[in-house]
Amino acid sequence: MRTPVLIHCAIIPSAETVLAIIANDCGEYWPFWLSLHQVWSRSTSHPQLNLGLSA
Repeated sequence: MRTPVLIHCAIIPSAETVLAIIANDCGEYWPFWLSLHQVWSRSTSHPQLNLGLSA
């Protein structure tokens, strides 16, 4: 009985591999598309001021 040979070659790396490469290359300065501070909130009128400040 012969042992089958499995050759695996992924063209696209996994998400964990991509994040590990980016983390290794960028250090603490992540690209803007992976930054934790992507959304800013701004109120548009006076009645919404407290809601905008709390967000």
